[in-house]
Amino acid sequence: MSTTGFKNTAKILITDDSATFRKLLRKILEAHGFTQIEEASNGREAWDIIRNAEVAFDLLLCDIHMPEINGLELLKKLRADVRFKQVPFILVTSESDKKVMAEGVLAGASHYLTKPVTADALLQRMTYVAAKISAKPSGA
Repeated sequence: MSTTGFKNTAKILITDDSATFRKLLRKILEAHGFTQIEEASNGREAWDIIRNAEVAFDLLLCDIHMPEINGLELLKKLRADVRFKQVPFILVTSESDKKVMAEGVLAGASHYLTKPVTADALLQRMTYVAAKISAKPSGA
């Protein structure tokens, strides 16, 4: 178990149109022992990966502003599908606009993270989300 509350075997999907940013998040996660990390360059690719995965994802890290399907649209699709309704979803954004962040939380984001991202900030959000999951009564 990592210090975040997620097992090191947690399956994580990073979705961002910036390959550099995906690489940064991957390095942070790998440095903290996570090994099952997949990447998508936009919401449409992420949706396909999530729907076709043999093993469900334990955490989704997703940028808001992307081509094809943006992060908010992906989040809404996931929350509307019973199979993915409970998957933890952290929105990552360069937006400091509170309205956009509030829209994400209202759409069902587990938390949000503002770029530039530090390892500490990412791990804190993951810890918060893991605590929320473990605090839920089973079947909730």
